[in-house]
Amino acid sequence: MYIRLSYQQRQALKAIAKASHPDEGCGLLLGTETDVSKIIQVTNVSKQPHYHYEMHAQQLFDALSVAESQNLSVVGFFHTHPTSNAIPSPEDVKHARTNNPNTIHIIISLANEQIMAKAWYITAIDVQSVDILLPSQTQNESRVALTNLQVYAILIFIVVAFAFFLAVSFSLLPPAPIIPTPRG
Repeated sequence: MYIRLSYQQRQALKAIAKASHPDEGCGLLLGTETDVSKIIQVTNVSKQPHYHYEMHAQQLFDALSVAESQNLSVVGFFHTHPTSNAIPSPEDVKHARTNNPNTIHIIISLANEQIMAKAWYITAIDVQSVDILLPSQTQNESRVALTNLQVYAILIFIVVAFAFFLAVSFSLLPPAPIIPTPRG
């Protein structure tokens, strides 16, 4: 199982996590099937926002209206953990099972001064890890550039392989025919 986010959407979730700190931020992930096309942040109205989140009811309703008007479905939900890891707490699991089971939940952690996002599929009886993928059109953003040494090594390999191919090809040719010469 997976959920697909663009590089910009991942950056937006990180920005929401930073802006919400030290409180938990939260919201919806809208799109189709497992592809997120829209992130909607919803205000956390919990009485203990440093440790819990509760979505503002009217904003949640408005977000669901946006989804319906744009023919999008709720792909999942997200919230942040300002001081703990990106693992669902027992309260997160209970909340998900009560309010929106069988849905993907992304948790963005700011623990240890490092932002980490993980996705989870929470059902009535299980919690499963979910891969967060970049769409194919943004996969080139995750590629690592080759060093000059690597580029030279590849070029040398290509030249040597071509020379070997030519040597083997010429060795497999039949001998040249003998051309009779007139004797005079």
